[in-house]
Order: sequence, then structure tokens, then C-alpha cells
Amino acid sequence: MDKRWFLLMGLLVLVGFLVVSGFRSGNVVLNYEKYFKLGDKLSGDLTIGIEQGDRLDVKMPILVSLSKNGTMIASETLTLEEFINLAGIKLDKVSRSGKDFYETVGSYNVPIEKIVSYNFNETGEYEMLFSLLNLDINQITTIKVS
Repeated sequence: MDKRWFLLMGLLVLVGFLVVSGFRSGNVVLNYEKYFKLGDKLSGDLTIGIEQGDRLDVKMPILVSLSKNGTMIASETLTLEEFINLAGIKLDKVSRSGKDFYETVGSYNVPIEKIVSYNFNETGEYEMLFSLLNLDINQITTIKVS
């Protein structure tokens, strides 16, 4: 092969590495009581953390769902931008390659009831899912209702 091909291939590998390493994932946290009583309202906080070097697409879909025995009770999908708005925080967006991203380091909390409003009307075990779909980050937690 010609030296130009080696140079081109090396450049492509470098650019690929920089693109992939520039899109680090955020983290998600479910912070709520895991034990509720019959009649209690689902409560607690959903948290998305952005760390130094993270770049999260403002249009990234987020799924929040509540299920019992494999049956979906409530499910909501929203974008990261909608989540940040529900948190009551004004974040500046960074535009790159025609897309908008959030890069501001911090933890952004939204009360669960702003997304999924539910009163527990049956005892048993429930599952709460909080998922950043594009990043394949899923937090599943069991809730016990007595």
C-alpha cells in the first residue's frame, strides 16, 4: 500500500476514537423509598448526572415506567430537554455538528410524581424503570407495597 493510504487509515482511526471518546454517558439514579403502604403515592426523585467530559444529546429519549407482575401500570417517555425543564433548571445548550447537547456538570433531579403519578392500590412488588434509551443505561428497582 501507498504511504498515503496508511496516513488516511491512521487519520480515520484517530478521528473515530475522538468521536467515540467525546460522547461519554451520563448516569441515572432512582432515589425514593423502596417500601410503601397501601394508598401511598409514588414519590421520590429521578436524577441524571452529567460528569466532566459528558456530552448528552438534548433530544435523547428517557423512559420511566412502573409495572407489577410484568404488567405495565404507567409509562412515560420524554426527552432530556423536557427532563431538565421539569427539574426547573436553565441549562445552556452546546451546538456541535448540527445537534444540541448538554455538557454542564451537575446532578439534575425531578420528582417522580411530575412524570408518573400513581397511588398504590394493591399490595405486592412493583418495578420502577428509569432508562436513558440511547445510552443503554437502565436502572430497575423493586418497590414493595404492604
